[in-house]
Amino acid sequence: MKKGLIIAVAVIVVVLIAVCVFFGVKFLSLYRSADDTESTAQKLSVQDYAAQKLPEFDCSYDEAAGAMTLSRSASLSYDDACAIGGKVYVDELAPETYLSQVRSISLDVEVQCGSPVTVVLCYRSTDGKPIFTVSSGGEIWACWE
Repeated sequence: MKKGLIIAVAVIVVVLIAVCVFFGVKFLSLYRSADDTESTAQKLSVQDYAAQKLPEFDCSYDEAAGAMTLSRSASLSYDDACAIGGKVYVDELAPETYLSQVRSISLDVEVQCGSPVTVVLCYRSTDGKPIFTVSSGGEIWACWE
């Protein structure tokens, strides 16, 4: 009787070890394939990123400089913007308020596309000239200054 009990326990232990090894191997293979899929699926080109995530902006990308320029049109002519822009673009419309947005976009592009990018936000006048620009590097330029 004791011999039979010992053999039964040994068989159960061997089966449990085999099941643990089987599930361990399955888990590792699933983990590796999920990691490979994630790394290849997330890498977008900067242009694709802008088209998907920022459709409200016109985007140009200089790969050599690592700079992405996002443009948006304003409702002022260049001359009007230079004359009264300091009075119009104040409080929540002030160029400084866009710094956190362009820095966030820059970090997101780096994660999604796999390369560091300087993001420049440019508001253009009705005649196409820049009214103000804000860079993820912290530089701000306005035509009224």
